[in-house]
Amino acid sequence: MAEPPRDPALAETMHAVETVSVPALAATVASPVPAGVGGLGDTQASISGAPTGPFAATHAHAKAGSIDRYTVGALLGQGGMGEVLSADDHNLDRRVALKRMRGRRAGADVVRFLREAKIQARLDHPAIVPIYEIGRDASGAPFFSMKQLAGQTLDDVLRHAGSAGEQGKLLRKFIDVCLAIDFAHQRGVVHRDLKPANIMLGDFGEVYVLDWGIARVVDDDDPLAVAGDPFISAGNAAGDDATPSTPLTAVGALVGTPGFMAPEQVRGEVATSACDVYALGCILFELLVGEPLHPRGPAALAHTLEGADRDPLQRAPLREIPPELAAVCVAATAPAAEDRPAVRAIAEDLQQFLDGDRDARTRRDLAAQMVSEARAHLAEGSGSARAAAMQKAGRAISLDPASTDATAVIAALLQPRVGELPAEVKASIEQLEQVAVQTQMRGALFACFAYLLVLPVLLWQGVRDWAWFAALAATASMQGVLSVYFLRRPTARPVWVPMIINSLLVALSARLFGPWLLMPALAVGILSGLTAFPTLTDRPWLVTSGVLVGGFAPVVLEAFGVLSPTWGVVNGGVWSHSGVLALSGTTTAVLAVVFNVCILLITGVYARGIARQRRGAVQALEYQSWHLRQMLPNVANANISEQASVGIVCKKKAESGRF
Repeated sequence: MAEPPRDPALAETMHAVETVSVPALAATVASPVPAGVGGLGDTQASISGAPTGPFAATHAHAKAGSIDRYTVGALLGQGGMGEVLSADDHNLDRRVALKRMRGRRAGADVVRFLREAKIQARLDHPAIVPIYEIGRDASGAPFFSMKQLAGQTLDDVLRHAGSAGEQGKLLRKFIDVCLAIDFAHQRGVVHRDLKPANIMLGDFGEVYVLDWGIARVVDDDDPLAVAGDPFISAGNAAGDDATPSTPLTAVGALVGTPGFMAPEQVRGEVATSACDVYALGCILFELLVGEPLHPRGPAALAHTLEGADRDPLQRAPLREIPPELAAVCVAATAPAAEDRPAVRAIAEDLQQFLDGDRDARTRRDLAAQMVSEARAHLAEGSGSARAAAMQKAGRAISLDPASTDATAVIAALLQPRVGELPAEVKASIEQLEQVAVQTQMRGALFACFAYLLVLPVLLWQGVRDWAWFAALAATASMQGVLSVYFLRRPTARPVWVPMIINSLLVALSARLFGPWLLMPALAVGILSGLTAFPTLTDRPWLVTSGVLVGGFAPVVLEAFGVLSPTWGVVNGGVWSHSGVLALSGTTTAVLAVVFNVCILLITGVYARGIARQRRGAVQALEYQSWHLRQMLPNVANANISEQASVGIVCKKKAESGRF
């Protein structure tokens, strides 16, 4: 970044201060301040006296009209070599702030002190505190008077700022700060210590940039720039501004506040206007994110050189940070000085944002970048990558609602995915399956209860084989106990136990009324229930095999003579009788019809419960999908080629085993 030109008027003024030799300046510091003047506990004192030495000509006007001009009041603040007091200007009848040196000071301290006053006086800008007069008190110590401020520092305000409205107000004031710094840069002055604590927000809307004590004048002929710029105390990093008197530091010394110093400042290089741009970027970052870019204190020096995540959107994803402001912040805090924009450009970008003049092309470019990143995440295929892809695509939609590329990525993400599911999806599916298991077990428990109620009727008919009858009663009871167990513990998912018990029920039913009367209806009901069980849904071959074995094992055993026959073909007709009960007469026919009707009704009720539960889940998903389509109306018309290309990538991933 090119250095701003030096203001000729300021150069002339600085030359007047700098041509005074340091020994001569030191000689002008008279005896210690007399008692009752300038102490921390003083309530008032008079500043008067005629300056001597090389400053006599400079303050001739002050000598004529400044005797007993000021009445000093309360201490407003103090630093390493000076203090600021409230004072009444009797000549103009107004309250001012008066800054003077404390105690005996070396000539280098006097140079610094007057240098600050001269720089600040020549920067005639509404956001820079005006200097009224430079003079010397009765002891010969220099002072200068300036406007007294009332308000809060930006540092104090940022601690309590939170709403979007407050952020907008602070952005407007931040623009005023940028314009003030641009004014200084145009006149060849670099502040070098911009930070929230050096920005004052007045009670009546004023904005001031404070503390020009370590400002640098951009001029190769500046003797202070050659000999070494004014130092910043080591205590500045720790928040302690009490600084002993020291000579001017050599070139390469650290000048600034850690956490707001540009990388080149930390390395001890000569500060340029780009250093102020970096500091402004750090202030803007804190304004947007609510936390500093770099940690406070000495640790900020290493953190600045190592580099930090400068994107407010990444550091604070939950805050609603406009991407235009984030882009300004990233550009201003670029590690390389030549990559940072001018202060005027920052102010104009912020003003355009506040005026609502958002560059549509920039938003489209940002959206295209987000889509590119989303596609890369989608091609990666992992659960976390797909989540990142959805976030990027959603952000692209917010930047460019008409982007068909972004909606195509979202459409691809919404397609069913083969392979490993994200942990959150698994947990949600697990909860739905637990509800489904409880619904099924209620129906199964009702069926078992009805089955057991029929046993007394079977006893009334008469029992021919008590072993089979006892096995039937025990199996039905075990099925009831199993239903209660699953109802209370829906997370338990054994596979073989329910399969074996239900296969036994089918086999016992084939012996009860023969293989063609009761068993088919019962087998169909059990088959529909088992295939809907979460652990068995993906094992249809196991369920079907179990039911077939249970139903036809007795038929096979009868064919080999192991069991007594329960059916046969006589005169072109099929006859069947029970291998367990002693059935006879019309009662048997009625009982068989009732049993079949009951089984069909129970199966229907059981299947209805499962169907209602699934229909509710489908309706919920479709309702959510409908809302998504309203938010993204062009998802349904997304680019087919995009989906096809994504599908090819996903297929290759699945074939390679990376899904």
